[in-house]
Amino acid sequence: MRLRKYLAICSLCVFGIIAARADTVTLSVVQNEKAPVIAMDMSNAIEDEIFGCYYDAGHITSNTEIRLDGSRFKDTKFGIKEAAFGLSDFLVVIDLQYGPAEITDNEHKITYAELDTLIWRLVEVKSSKIIVEKKIDVKKIKVTDFDPYKRSRFVAQTTASDSLSAIAKFKEGRDDK
Repeated sequence: MRLRKYLAICSLCVFGIIAARADTVTLSVVQNEKAPVIAMDMSNAIEDEIFGCYYDAGHITSNTEIRLDGSRFKDTKFGIKEAAFGLSDFLVVIDLQYGPAEITDNEHKITYAELDTLIWRLVEVKSSKIIVEKKIDVKKIKVTDFDPYKRSRFVAQTTASDSLSAIAKFKEGRDDK
């Protein structure tokens, strides 16, 4: 019995140390106002894919509700307040710009919104400093498979990979490690 208690306490301590060293990140996804209703499904798929990549990389990640006011993305302080309230170290804001029409492909029996561009911004919450901002022109990505959801997940994986690399580079260059 004593051994179990000892192992349980040791496990909690190790978990606490690991959790204390992990970065906390808030994901804030916003899409344009003119996007068709079906775009929310793709936005959820993108958010979910990025969330999974951050989780797999060992980051403690939270998210805000997907916003439908994409014009507010231009405000460099967008999402910082929510991330600060969540005690996050970093904020990743993702702006999804969809075409205005819902597309139906009768051959594949699928309805979707066409994602035109994805712009993401990485911010250090404590200083509100924009670390990096990138734009992905989704229309220029070569389609190897028709599935528009696969394409959006690919774009999400690219965004997650690039933003995770940016966090690592930022932390390497920071003096207060």
